[in-house]
Formats: sequence, C-alpha cells, structure tokens
Amino acid sequence: MSSPPAPATPPPPPPPAASLSAVTENPRTIARHARIGMTLFAVYVAVYAGFVLLAAFDFERMRTNVGGVNLAVVYGFGLIVAAFVL
Repeated sequence: MSSPPAPATPPPPPPPAASLSAVTENPRTIARHARIGMTLFAVYVAVYAGFVLLAAFDFERMRTNVGGVNLAVVYGFGLIVAAFVL
C-alpha cells in the first residue's frame, strides 16, 4: 500500500496594495474624508428636517398637488434620491 499524497500547501497571500495603505494611513486624508462625510451628513439631515417640519407644522402645504401627486410623496422620493446621490 502506498501512503496518501501530501496535502498541497496554499499559496502565500498577496502583498497589500501600497497605494491603499498610504491613503488610509495618511492623517490628512483621513481628516479630509471625515470632513466631507460630515458635511454630506449635515446636508441630508437638514433636508430631512425640512420634510419632518413641513409634515408636522404645515400639513396643508404637503397636500399640495405636484405633477399629479402630493408634495409629501415628491419630497419623500426626493429624500431617497438624495440619499443615493450624497
């Protein structure tokens, strides 16, 4: 009887990309990305707050027809689109 073949050794993992680690380790780049992210977040919160305030305090305006549907539906779809765009 022959012995079973030795298991194959897995290939070594690829080295990390130098450009990616340089970007993620640079504190100035990290700070810039954080600032951009917080700015976009603040813009979205302001737009969402406008929706909530209109719905709470000026409901009649939200019932206004815009293109066959009320403003609340248009504004709501606009929020969804804004979330993807931002």
